[in-house]
Amino acid sequence: MRMAGFAFLTAVNCVAFVCFAQAQGAARTGNVVAGLDQRIGGAAVSASQRQQALTLATALRDILERDPAIATPAGYSLRIHRAFGKRSDWANFDSGLPFYAGAYATFFEAQVKPSPTSFSQPDFGIYVNTMMQCPMMEFTPPGSAQPWSVAADQPVVQGGRRTGEIHGFDLYDGQCAIAGRSKEPPFLPLTRQQFVTLQIGVMKDRLKNVPSTQNADPAVRDAIESATRQMNEAIANMQQDLARMSAAERQAPATVLTGNARADLADTGDPDAIPLSVPNPAFFDHSLPGSTIQSVAVFLPFLQPGERAAGLPSGLPDEWRPIAEKIRDGLDWEALKRLLQTQ
Repeated sequence: MRMAGFAFLTAVNCVAFVCFAQAQGAARTGNVVAGLDQRIGGAAVSASQRQQALTLATALRDILERDPAIATPAGYSLRIHRAFGKRSDWANFDSGLPFYAGAYATFFEAQVKPSPTSFSQPDFGIYVNTMMQCPMMEFTPPGSAQPWSVAADQPVVQGGRRTGEIHGFDLYDGQCAIAGRSKEPPFLPLTRQQFVTLQIGVMKDRLKNVPSTQNADPAVRDAIESATRQMNEAIANMQQDLARMSAAERQAPATVLTGNARADLADTGDPDAIPLSVPNPAFFDHSLPGSTIQSVAVFLPFLQPGERAAGLPSGLPDEWRPIAEKIRDGLDWEALKRLLQTQ
């Protein structure tokens, strides 16, 4: 039985954690199983690129397996997969690089020997040449039929806010550490101007889908015309709000509060506000050879002490913090940094 899943874990699942929370000697020794290689996303990766990606993934898996908390799990079992891909399977962000690679792990109860042929949602992992395998959600505000994007391959995501540093890696959202060759940041904040412009676009799309009132029943016609007036008024109000913004306000990062079928701009200092970002295409240098490692990203819940970032997937429950911290503290961060210097 799998012990954890980002959004699906309930208090019942935490029972097995008691073994770990007790004295280390009392914890049952778990299993480490090598799972099948997994392609992430639907974009094609050539055979030669796949082999290069899996070579990189092997190096990442080896770093993971040198971590004492992974090499000898106590109170839990792990399955580790090598992974490769070209396009994120959920946000359709294409970095322009020929492939990316990763190694990720999933937790299970200590007595379980996980099946190597199955796949589960990753609980943590290391990836090179992508920043999109950290657990950020696409942003789909109420009333929008599709997730927002500012360009065909620049999705708007919840998260992407820098919250600190660990071992020379920048920390994002308290659970994703990213280092790269580029001086550019991996994420750019969605601006308040972009947010309002996207809102206006949503309302205009709704207007396009308003049914014709020709030959409609009078009551139906009145309802449609009333709804049309309200949407036009909403568009006018948003355009006025945008016009009143100063240049600094327009370029300020957009953070939102959601609820009551609404998503409203909020003060960036509001602890409950959700930061919105887009992946930065300039983070990667397309002139470098495709096999060059340009970035290393470590996703692990509880990388950063303190509260979780607001509005992001909850990941593992707080009861798992000691395990995640042991993995964090046993990880060879220097070896990860050297990956960026080897080519």
